[in-house]
Amino acid sequence: ALPQDGGAGVTTVALADGRQAGIRLRPGRPPLVTARTRTGEPIFDIDPVYRALREEFELGLAQPLGRVPGPADGLPCLTRTTWTIVRLVQGALLAGRPVFLRGPTGCGKSALARTVARLWHLPVVEFSFTGETAKSDLTASRQLRGGVTEWSMQAFLEAASEGLFVIINEYNLAYPDVHSIVNGLFDKGGRLVLPDGRTVRAHPDFRLVATGYPEGPGVKPLNEAVENRFGAVLRMDYPPAAEELAVLRFVAGERVGCAALSAAVELADIGRTILAGTWDSHLRHALSKIPPDLAAAAAERVALTTAELVTLAQAGESTDEFARWYRRGVLEGAGADATRVLTAALAGYGLT
Repeated sequence: ALPQDGGAGVTTVALADGRQAGIRLRPGRPPLVTARTRTGEPIFDIDPVYRALREEFELGLAQPLGRVPGPADGLPCLTRTTWTIVRLVQGALLAGRPVFLRGPTGCGKSALARTVARLWHLPVVEFSFTGETAKSDLTASRQLRGGVTEWSMQAFLEAASEGLFVIINEYNLAYPDVHSIVNGLFDKGGRLVLPDGRTVRAHPDFRLVATGYPEGPGVKPLNEAVENRFGAVLRMDYPPAAEELAVLRFVAGERVGCAALSAAVELADIGRTILAGTWDSHLRHALSKIPPDLAAAAAERVALTTAELVTLAQAGESTDEFARWYRRGVLEGAGADATRVLTAALAGYGLT
């Protein structure tokens, strides 16, 4: 038998490495699992604890949906631009309204939302929507037990009722009927009625930040009713080149030379500008004297996202290693003609 700690029906389990896991069973809801280190510090990344409970004690605990981001998943540092957006997000959340961050992949939307939660020291859980996300994925699932239908509250609604900081990624990939569930939590009264008649209310501390794309495959336009529920709809983009370089220098420290980081940022900026159709053909740069179709093919390879550049800066133990990983990322999968253009461009920027 597992030892009981005697408090609020929580079963305490000592794991092999000294961690202490607490399990509280709740009717009609997933079990609540918390954990502490051997020195008593709270553990926020609970996924490894679930795995240890299953492996060491063969407990059939269903792992709740949603991801708990770690301390390193936020922005590595704040710039003038990101600090401005953080303040706007905080203002809307303090007013009790959700926030929608719209921008391209890898520009830092989710990382910024995690940073806000970290600045406020709030427990956070993260979900992702797809075109297949259904209303029942957010509310309750039906199970037949002993010939009786039981409804189990889903993780999203549980997070709302417990007052967590919730991040929903790819919000506008889901259909409007899914958005209506979120809308209901921010209507007057903030409550939803489950199929079994139970009423679930949003906790006063419930905060929500949604992220989404401006356009692209599968993106659903948000109707006026949905947008009006948000306290702020903020446009994000890749940071200005000077800020992006400052972030990379902060991440890389003294390990990677500034010239190599600056070259990667400049090439990314050129590539993004070409792909956006806003480049000035009179400006001279590495891709300015080649046919437009070949320039576009090369631009797709060098237009790395901010998140990708940060990953390279974190991984590079030296300037040479950074350049080697950068070249591999740019050239791998490129066509023969684009490879010739890119090889010459990278050599011109010293990324050899």
